Amino acid sequence: MEQSILKNGEMQRILESEAAGTSDTLTSDAVDMKGFNSAYFIFTLGAITSTGTANCYLQQSSDDADADAYADLEGSAKISSGDTATQKIIIIEIINPGERYVKALIDRATANVEVDSISVIKFGPKGMPTVQSSTVDGVNQLATPDEGTK
Repeated sequence: MEQSILKNGEMQRILESEAAGTSDTLTSDAVDMKGFNSAYFIFTLGAITSTGTANCYLQQSSDDADADAYADLEGSAKISSGDTATQKIIIIEIINPGERYVKALIDRATANVEVDSISVIKFGPKGMPTVQSSTVDGVNQLATPDEGTK
């Protein structure tokens, strides 16, 4: 099997940028895990005020139509390291989720936290080929390329 994430994975942007804020929870679009075994959720942080924190975590549900059906995933929380996390990413990997749908959430607390985006890379497809989501503008795959004009 080819080891390319472009051939064996699906990328999707699931939360657009959010201006600095505090005392709220940002929730991504639902990610349908049907056909995939695992996923990386990538939380891209912007500027964080010195005492600000971003508590990143996942929820799952068997029914995306019912917002109340989502439940926190035990052990999924990763809290940013305050303002030293400015312009950094937090990655949470889930392997074999127990339910079909997964969402990524960020609780912003104490002081302003800016969020650039949340993206997901689903991998371990149960079938081939994979198709990229509509949030992907284009891909370019190189295999042992020669040096030269870009």
